[in-house]
Amino acid sequence: MITKEKLRNMYNSFFSKISFRDIFFGTILLFLSSITLYNTYQINNLTKEPIQEELKLENEKFSEEEVEEKGITFLILKEESKQYDLEGLLKRYPKAKPYIPYINKAVKKYQHMWPIDNLTVFAKIRFESEFSQFAISPKIALGPCQLMPYTAKDLGLKVPKELEPEGFYKARIYDRNASSYHSLAINAFLREEDETAKYYRSIYKKNQKIAEELYSICKREIKNWLKTASEEDLKKTPFDIEAATDAGTRHLAFCFKSRKGDFRESFSAYNAGLGPVKKEEGIPFIRETVHYQNDATNFYKYWSQKLKITENNNFYGLSREGILKKIESELFWFSRQTIPILGENK
Repeated sequence: MITKEKLRNMYNSFFSKISFRDIFFGTILLFLSSITLYNTYQINNLTKEPIQEELKLENEKFSEEEVEEKGITFLILKEESKQYDLEGLLKRYPKAKPYIPYINKAVKKYQHMWPIDNLTVFAKIRFESEFSQFAISPKIALGPCQLMPYTAKDLGLKVPKELEPEGFYKARIYDRNASSYHSLAINAFLREEDETAKYYRSIYKKNQKIAEELYSICKREIKNWLKTASEEDLKKTPFDIEAATDAGTRHLAFCFKSRKGDFRESFSAYNAGLGPVKKEEGIPFIRETVHYQNDATNFYKYWSQKLKITENNNFYGLSREGILKKIESELFWFSRQTIPILGENK
């Protein structure tokens, strides 16, 4: 039988062999291991979360049958979006010329998600890549709309293995770890724990350096592939102007839908991802993102006053005359469903 005295003796004999230093460093090691495992888990799920949520939101669109059931009320609740004459921008942005017809087409295609206008999409491409078809960011965002390889793939674009090098996801892991240790270093500094802050900062620097080296290798591999790629190889990839504009517009419309039309938050979500925007409940404090959404907002405010409006579109991509005809037909259908017509058999 184990008595209290025996338990006390066992406890004392066990802890007499372990120093306080062993316990301290063991706890630190366990803490750092748990952070690394958690971040690795997050990286492995980076490609799933945003698109799963996007597909869920996109599937909430109304079918033609539901439009018929809701009748005229449904149409009145729809907001209109203006479409601008983007030809007025070509003098300043001549490289944008091949993009304009695809922008106008994509905007009408995704009106069911959110009524964004063509100037909004123009601003996005202008500040993402300056209309450079073969743009590659330091973190391997690809093409004129700067789509990450996994995002492009989930948006329906073709992503050959050459555009998704083996080192890319390793770089993402080190990049995320660097971000986590940077946050730990800042928190430690704010608590005036200078030694701990220095320790975390050193780990942050190591992870950041490895991530940058891996990204650099990936970028070099993609550039080498582009030198030999044919037009057929580039079709439906993030470097295909038409396909990339379509996918980028869809992704931007989803960001607007997720942030309920807030221009600044929607552009921040496109640039930094929805996760940081949701976490901060607004614009995340990331230097690149802050500048990006500020530039896009100022650009939109300026040119929306300068450019001619070509048409007012609703969610169906109809002109004002078209929506009036739609309302008239809906009213006729609605009246037939609710009011018996004299002389008709029951």
